[in-house]
Amino acid sequence: MNLFDPEFYPTPPEVIEKMLLPYADRLHKMTVLEPSAGNGAILDHLCKRGVRVQYTTKRGETYSDEAKAKPERLYCLEKNPELRLILQQKGYRVLGDDFLAFQPEHRFDLVAMNPPFSDGDRHLLHAWDILDGGDIVCLLNAETVRNPFSASRKRLAALIAEHGTAKPIGQAFLHADNPTDVEVVIVRLHKEPKEDPFRIDADGLSSEKAPDFAEMAASGDLPTQGSRLDAYIRCWDLTKASAVELIKAFSRFLFYAKAFINANQDTGNSRADNVAEALLKDLGDMRYGSEGMADVYNRFIDRAKSNAWGRIFDEIGLGKYMTSGLQRKLDEFRTAQGAASITKENIFALFRFIMANISTIMDQSVVEVYDMFTRYFDGNTSHEEGWKTNKRFKCNRKVILPNVADAGFKPEVYGYREYFTTRYVSSLTDIDKAMCWLAGRDYDAMDSRYYDICSHNRSCDPEKATIETAIQCIPVGDQDWHESAFFRVKAFKKGTIHLEFKDEALWTKFNLTVNQGKNQIGTGE
Repeated sequence: MNLFDPEFYPTPPEVIEKMLLPYADRLHKMTVLEPSAGNGAILDHLCKRGVRVQYTTKRGETYSDEAKAKPERLYCLEKNPELRLILQQKGYRVLGDDFLAFQPEHRFDLVAMNPPFSDGDRHLLHAWDILDGGDIVCLLNAETVRNPFSASRKRLAALIAEHGTAKPIGQAFLHADNPTDVEVVIVRLHKEPKEDPFRIDADGLSSEKAPDFAEMAASGDLPTQGSRLDAYIRCWDLTKASAVELIKAFSRFLFYAKAFINANQDTGNSRADNVAEALLKDLGDMRYGSEGMADVYNRFIDRAKSNAWGRIFDEIGLGKYMTSGLQRKLDEFRTAQGAASITKENIFALFRFIMANISTIMDQSVVEVYDMFTRYFDGNTSHEEGWKTNKRFKCNRKVILPNVADAGFKPEVYGYREYFTTRYVSSLTDIDKAMCWLAGRDYDAMDSRYYDICSHNRSCDPEKATIETAIQCIPVGDQDWHESAFFRVKAFKKGTIHLEFKDEALWTKFNLTVNQGKNQIGTGE
């Protein structure tokens, strides 16, 4: 049964084998695009199952193997949002949704496609138009080839006649997961690249050998190698000129790339991940012949897009309110988004999604804090039966968190510290972030510093202090209440802390948000 799209026909494995077999010996080094990827049947086959091929040794012995593509070289598009989500969860790079409007940034060696049967000719022609050079293998309704009544079908028939083949394979989907009795053909097209964008002009230099300086020195016969010497000196002069061009080009690159290179990746140990440095490294590695210029360019596009989207996400500023769990989900989302093209339409679509869902997204931070309270100590919450048998989730005004404060390492041997330190700081940070969201305060304005008023007296600003800062100002053994921005705080030598909401209105809003976030109906007071 088809739950997604009336034209969603997952490609059967035996058909995929027929499609990919001619390319088996090159799959490991091919960059592949699958338009209209559905749930990823062809992509799965390419990198997981592989294409079964047989090899014959010089001795006449035969053996079989599975030729596979590299997952990092696989790209796709899919218009159906449910199927697109499946593809992203599988880890494939989803470049967009509408293939007929797609203009590639990468350079592909193979386009493997099972487009909608209703307008397969348009999809195949678009694949031909956007491919710089390489191969296309496409499944089509046989009627598309047999009956070229339209202009697009006539153009397709001409392309097949000049650049490829069309082989009937019968009712290939008759026993598929979503069966149909449509007769199918496999169309193969090969397109020679018009021009290599990475080709350089050798300025008429010949491929003659360099001058033999040893022979020149021994014989003293300089004129006979004069032409080679001229070429050698010309290479030196062009090397200097090319160095100037390279420096200027790289300066331009850095100037423009500053718009999207994540500032957090510009310093420290993360510099190796910088788009510019990674590109230089790839260019240097290219001299070993493991990758070509198109491969280096594709990797640059992947890194640059990921960085560009990362910059957008960072500057939106949601991260400062997100708990660690929600941040991990955001990172997964931005990883999936990182394959999409940097276009005005895609950026607007992202902002529309965030603006439409921001309350739901951020309320999950509050729910995570509630779940953390319950996980550490069930007594932090009280459960009441609510309206229409729904359970109401209610956090007590005072909560207890174990193993947070630290009074000292082996105090029975070394004694207690003068002031408490903290463990599991991320949990405390999550609490403060959620409270800032509820209170409408900027988390970046919170104060994580404490002040030494005199030699044995620490203090912090109770209006801005984080929970961690408040704990660090409590002398070990002092069981009085101290204050952070949102809580009264106590710490105990065994590591437990007590938190009590300072503001009853914030406590009430916390509970209401938890219930909304869990889709529950509260009873009210």
